[in-house]
Amino acid sequence: MSYTIDSSGNVVLRLSCSDYEKLLLCLSAVTAPVIACNLMGDLNTMLAFMNRLNEGNPNWTPYQVET
Repeated sequence: MSYTIDSSGNVVLRLSCSDYEKLLLCLSAVTAPVIACNLMGDLNTMLAFMNRLNEGNPNWTPYQVET
């Protein structure tokens, strides 16, 4: 796993497919209680983040985020 910042100020994460799946699972686990308890205040923020994280992932089905 590695972490770099490019010249545009973007963080670039390089991780294995296994670690990427774990990251998605962790984000999903965080999202479920947010839905149930409304702890985040704005669920769309987390869903939009997960969609951005998966831009370019051909296996991702984007969440529908209310605007």
